[in-house]
Amino acid sequence: MKNYIQRVILRILKLNTPSIQAQVEAQDGNIQDDVEVIQTYGFNAVPADNVQEGIILYVNGQSDHGIVISWIDKVNRLKIAKSEVQVYAKTNTGLSSITLKNDGSIEIKPANGILKVSGKIEATGDVIALGDVIAGSISLQQHTHPQNNGNHFGGGVNTGASQ
Repeated sequence: MKNYIQRVILRILKLNTPSIQAQVEAQDGNIQDDVEVIQTYGFNAVPADNVQEGIILYVNGQSDHGIVISWIDKVNRLKIAKSEVQVYAKTNTGLSSITLKNDGSIEIKPANGILKVSGKIEATGDVIALGDVIAGSISLQQHTHPQNNGNHFGGGVNTGASQ
């Protein structure tokens, strides 16, 4: 009887199908084509080129109906502490990650240093920026204001930049 669960080696990944399909090589050397890669609702992942090992589950023990349920990443995985959860991806510029830390904080590390957010950001606590904050084209650190020399008509020189 065939093992219900085995390790497999990824040979080819097909992304142009409704669900991701893979060609895998089982432990016994058997090549299997068009094996469906099952992904949990809301999660979509394509393994990096150096991630080649996976886990296949054979439904009812039938070797002609395997599904890949996981890719095993022994190369790119980042270290995290006990009780932490992390989502990460190998990118062209390094590793990007989101970590739910065991102290209750959330750490976001984009590999290219750019975090893009579409939509409005609301904060109910303090916002601390260690670099400049730019609204439109106005820098919080570099903008100046005209002095009014004690009247409402202006006439003074501009203030210096924030310090």
